[in-house]
Amino acid sequence: MATCDLHTDRWLTAQAVWELVAWQEVSDEKVESAVALLRDWLVQGAQGDRRDGVAVELLGALPLLRLSAPQELLAPPVPAHALAILNLQKIQKVQERMAELEAENRQLRMELRRVRSGQDTSG
Repeated sequence: MATCDLHTDRWLTAQAVWELVAWQEVSDEKVESAVALLRDWLVQGAQGDRRDGVAVELLGALPLLRLSAPQELLAPPVPAHALAILNLQKIQKVQERMAELEAENRQLRMELRRVRSGQDTSG
């Protein structure tokens, strides 16, 4: 029973401290280490219980796009929800890039109008 308590305690501790880490600012290696640690914990424990939900919660806080081999690190026993989180992060990044490009496009169009209107008045 003590082993079960130990496994539960580490998940609870991880939940408590995970949000204190600025995951966007840590190195790629630290992100990969965090995913590997969670994966190891899942291998050691029983699946299909509350741990899977906690693992998904913890993985959701990580910048999974920075993983060098996400297919390996997020493979079973990691819950499939982790791949959904990865895909959501990809979509968010694409949306951010699209917004940047749209803003740049607007800026360039305004500049082009200024140049064209300057040519009309000087010609």
